[in-house]
Amino acid sequence: MYLCMTIGPALIVLALAEKVQNKFAAILTTFGSVPFFYYALHIYLIRGLNVVVFFLLGYKTSQIVNPNSISLFNPDNFGFSLPVAYLLWLAVVTALYFPCRWFSRYKKTHKQWWLSYL
Repeated sequence: MYLCMTIGPALIVLALAEKVQNKFAAILTTFGSVPFFYYALHIYLIRGLNVVVFFLLGYKTSQIVNPNSISLFNPDNFGFSLPVAYLLWLAVVTALYFPCRWFSRYKKTHKQWWLSYL
């Protein structure tokens, strides 16, 4: 029932929004044309930001490994409030729009076989 109530309305909205032509739709289309490229870039960008923020907040190299966490650079009580997390999310999406737009245009003008995988 949960899947019916989440996927069903989403498919209806998708069908209604398919023909929309505005700036917001163009931005979403840019990201949608290079999904794996965006995915790979955002993983490295967020991880890099995590390491930079770790050191900017005054943590030491001895705190990189935390026995209570499965990932590195994640000490106890490390993180931000939800509004800051949303601002960071918006900054990452905005920053990645430009490389995604470049790569989307590159894919449209070049026809190498491997581009279809990115």
